[in-house]
Amino acid sequence: MAGNSGEAGGRSVAGRVFAVLEAFDGERESLRLAEIARHADLPAPTALRMVRELVAWGALERQRDGGYRLGRRLWSLGALAPCLRRIRELAQPALQELHERTGQTALVAALDGRSALLLDRLPGAAVQSSPFQVRVGGRMDLHATAVGRVLLAFAPEALVREVTAGLAAAGARHTRYTVVAPGRLARELAAVRRGGVGYARREMQPAYGAAAVPVFHPDGSLLAALGLVVPAPVDPARYEGRLREAGRLMAAEVARSVVAEQAAGNAVGNAAGNTASTG
Repeated sequence: MAGNSGEAGGRSVAGRVFAVLEAFDGERESLRLAEIARHADLPAPTALRMVRELVAWGALERQRDGGYRLGRRLWSLGALAPCLRRIRELAQPALQELHERTGQTALVAALDGRSALLLDRLPGAAVQSSPFQVRVGGRMDLHATAVGRVLLAFAPEALVREVTAGLAAAGARHTRYTVVAPGRLARELAAVRRGGVGYARREMQPAYGAAAVPVFHPDGSLLAALGLVVPAPVDPARYEGRLREAGRLMAAEVARSVVAEQAAGNAVGNAAGNTASTG
């Protein structure tokens, strides 16, 4: 299509739109036009045109301070992704129990590229009153969050190397507690694999710590990470038992779902076979 070619380094219209949307992540939830243009590597006039069209469609929202953030229509579309929606549904009983038994923020995340994608969360009182909140659908660092560290621990080695190489970047350190030494991160990931639980203490924000456990599919692949965020004075290890219980609960929900889907598939197959034999 002729309308998809051209400016901004030869990128298509779709490519430029994606570049604008990818400028927003867990660390950059609100951006001004100049920042969008810089992160998307677009000329200011092109960025302005893209942003206006995305605002009109509902993918971006204009804020009172002149900045922009991702719009609700985009979040709604993302929530329709069948795989992610299913993981979110399966996590509900575990999230509810973890939240009710601890009073802290319970969350579930899945691996998405080089980030942890927040699928759902039930906020505790401490996080509700905090200005730092990653929204559902937002992304979090793999190296500096508990859920991210759990996801990274069981990720392909190529991704581990890529994330480790990025520790030298200026934006990798969020607080003075953030792990940015490759050797230290390797030890943290080894501890997750060995012990089945990951921690991040004051690494994204000095006021919070977190713990997370992996949730596996019956085929052995990692499905998600279930986590808990607590105020920094509280040691997240205090809730390790509750967190492990919630992880087992979610894994059981996943296993039941797989068995039910297999049974439904067998029933359909048997019905089709019976129809063919009597036809």
